[in-house]
Amino acid sequence: MGGSMHHIINNEKKINSIAIGGWFTKGSFFDRVGKEGEHHFLEHIIFNIPYVKEQTLKFKESGLVINAFTSQELMCFYVLCIKDNFSEAYNFIYNLLNEKFDLSKDVSFENEKLIIKREIEYHYNYVEEIKKQLLLQMFENSCPNFNIMGNIESVENITQYDLIDIYDSFFTGDKFITIVGDINKISLSNNAYYKSEINTNVFKDIDVIGKNKYLIDNYDCEYYYYGLSQFFHKVHRNEGLVYSEYIKDQLFNKLREEYGLTYRINTANMNLHSGLITFWIFKIRKQDLGISQDIIKKIFSQKINLQEMEKHRQQLRTKNMIQSDNATSEMLSLGYRNTILTGEDPDVCNFEEFIKYLESREEDPYQRVIGIRT
Repeated sequence: MGGSMHHIINNEKKINSIAIGGWFTKGSFFDRVGKEGEHHFLEHIIFNIPYVKEQTLKFKESGLVINAFTSQELMCFYVLCIKDNFSEAYNFIYNLLNEKFDLSKDVSFENEKLIIKREIEYHYNYVEEIKKQLLLQMFENSCPNFNIMGNIESVENITQYDLIDIYDSFFTGDKFITIVGDINKISLSNNAYYKSEINTNVFKDIDVIGKNKYLIDNYDCEYYYYGLSQFFHKVHRNEGLVYSEYIKDQLFNKLREEYGLTYRINTANMNLHSGLITFWIFKIRKQDLGISQDIIKKIFSQKINLQEMEKHRQQLRTKNMIQSDNATSEMLSLGYRNTILTGEDPDVCNFEEFIKYLESREEDPYQRVIGIRT
């Protein structure tokens, strides 16, 4: 599409607020080696552009919500407003996607670099570290940059010219606007489309290659974080999301309720164009590592209970319906459904085929155990 602009609109939401999102099909997977975090850095710098800074302050003073995020494959800037502010908010997002601003001027580059380093330090924790280590196990040397913020060293390597370079590339790639809310009586000067025209070939295809399914630190610690992960190809994304909740329930019932070995099972799902990566993470004492391994092996080797899977499917549908009754959540969902989730029906689940899929591959999850050093 080469820099073209189109809109994806859901104006059936009868709610007071309107959410407007401007999207670029670039994220951390496009970061260059040694400069990991540069797309996230660019997101920060865009907010320092004088026009963007001025509008952000004005919107916040009016009570509007303005924010942004960078993922592995997408970057989005969005505003949550009411009808009275729609025209101004929409024009802001439209200009942000269409006007190429000068990043060589004062955009507080050095100060923002310091802020990002502090952000990396602030967000560091064992849960994120174990997810990072599991991804390295799963993808080994072919591992793309899942680490959106990068690390202290890679951020230090990023120059202002690097950001200008990747910013320029945004204007030769796909970008689009999503709008959710009651805008039937609001006219748009641009053509509006109700389905995706995004070129999905821009996204990277990935697959697991790691052979080492279990790694543990050599450190002798009293407590450890225990992490598990699996990858499901996109044709089994829906079933994988249900399976993630199913396994979480199994781990919770055994590790906490039956044996009292842990307090909480943390879960996370990473939706990518190629498929779904799911994580299960919990804290455990050193003396309980052996029995935890035995329980995990039993859970993942036993026959799947189809009734329990269906129960979790219904629970997920209810949660999604509740979340979609919100302009911002639905606007973001609309962006994902028309890019990395294009052509996928969220209501289709075939558990019988999914079970065959699990049985056809080595189904032991990847496991990583990290000692908590004090």
